[in-house]
Amino acid sequence: MSEERSRSTVRQLAAAEQHRQAGRLLAAEDICRGPLRETPSHPGALHLLGIIAHDAGNAAVAIDLLRRAIAADASQAHYFANLGEMCRLSGRLDEAVAAGRRATALNPDHAQAWNNLGIALYDRGEFGEAEACCREALRVVPGLAEAYSNLGNALRAQRKLGEAVEAYGMALTLKPDSIFSYQNLGTTLREQRRFAEAVAVSRKGLGLRSDDASLLNNLALALSPQGKGAEAVTVLIRSTAVDPENGKTFFYLASLLLELGRIEEARIAGEKALALLPTDLEIMRLTHWISVRRAASGPVQTAPADDQSSGLTTP
Repeated sequence: MSEERSRSTVRQLAAAEQHRQAGRLLAAEDICRGPLRETPSHPGALHLLGIIAHDAGNAAVAIDLLRRAIAADASQAHYFANLGEMCRLSGRLDEAVAAGRRATALNPDHAQAWNNLGIALYDRGEFGEAEACCREALRVVPGLAEAYSNLGNALRAQRKLGEAVEAYGMALTLKPDSIFSYQNLGTTLREQRRFAEAVAVSRKGLGLRSDDASLLNNLALALSPQGKGAEAVTVLIRSTAVDPENGKTFFYLASLLLELGRIEEARIAGEKALALLPTDLEIMRLTHWISVRRAASGPVQTAPADDQSSGLTTP
């Protein structure tokens, strides 16, 4: 390729990237295809076309294009990093980890590659390795908020709760509007039985997004152990209105209503939880306890329940 043609291709791909970032995906795709008409295996054009396909929701096409770009030029760490993240999002975790390892081997100072690899390892249940990757990302870019958030997830999964709280706190210092970090910090504080702090964190997050069901659930589950059951019920009812398909929220609500002796309301909430999650053993056990309580006299029995909120989320 002549030097002038090479400069022209660089300008074309830069223009395509501008269109992509502005959401004009069809225009970006059209520009990308120009260099490919002259050089069908142009790695930069194939890579960018793959990113465009990913943005458009065409995961299989995107992955194929990234693989073609790598076949044309296997020296680019960011090609492997992006391929790994696409594979992870498609549930292809082994491929995601393999691509992430290639990316970090090619460029050990690629912070996003380390971060992406850490998420893939976390999703695969390899929490210690995920922690190590997040720390590598922070070695390269100490202010990478999402790496702190993902580090917190890996630490929490290993029950290193104090360190997880510190990591989520750093994530929020760097990115104060991170709803995911508020969710996970609130959950971790509850697991440490630091209920007043969990309430404060959840309320702060709700100040940013008042209709977030996870934050509402965290708030309710932190209020209840402090003897504020009635307020917790009100919050959970609000959460069911926000996300009426969340069976766990109805489970929490039914459990709390049973504890408060509001048996008929507990029955209704329990039945809704079971309809949404018919194979959940905890919910089955809860609805059994509600039936026993309805049929029996005497003091209210509290159903044994796991009050943990639903699983961690990724930025």
